[in-house]
Amino acid sequence: MKATKLSAHLTSNDNYFKVIVTLKACFSPFGSLTEGIDGQELAEVMVTWVNTKDNELQAELATRIVKILWSATTEQVAKVEFGRWDICLTTPTSDRKIRLQRYSGGYHVEVDFGPKGSESVAGQILSRAERSYVRFEAYNDQEHIERRVVIESLLQKAKNYLSFLTNRDKRDFDYDEMQDAAKEISFFERAE
Repeated sequence: MKATKLSAHLTSNDNYFKVIVTLKACFSPFGSLTEGIDGQELAEVMVTWVNTKDNELQAELATRIVKILWSATTEQVAKVEFGRWDICLTTPTSDRKIRLQRYSGGYHVEVDFGPKGSESVAGQILSRAERSYVRFEAYNDQEHIERRVVIESLLQKAKNYLSFLTNRDKRDFDYDEMQDAAKEISFFERAE
């Protein structure tokens, strides 16, 4: 299942931690946002940024966000754009955009994969989000992808991964990894 965009609307009633979990799911496949970076801290500072009306605090938070991004142990770091009520991170190698917006009714988190879209990265984000009880809407261009299709795709990916793990050389056997894959399958079977 290829997606060009993932979008999650979180109402003001959704707690602060759900927004953090949503952002961390978005960061997970990108080395420039995970390697050497504290994703929890980055997400918390981003949410604080969009919630504050204090210009001095926003200036401090902007500096802190840049420092966090520059702490990445990768060769390139993510770009950041600041708006009055939003922040957009752009990954350096793939130009994927992760945007957090604040509006009167809550928050909007969006991942834009560009016109070519993504299958594997979108799947990683959707899988992590679903297991944290966050629902993204998936789109291919402007066409909405039905939730049933998303869940079926995630379930098939989990089954394929478990099959890969069970068929590889016994010297590489990792019981914990297999158990995690089986749990993921069970989760997505129940989600259907």
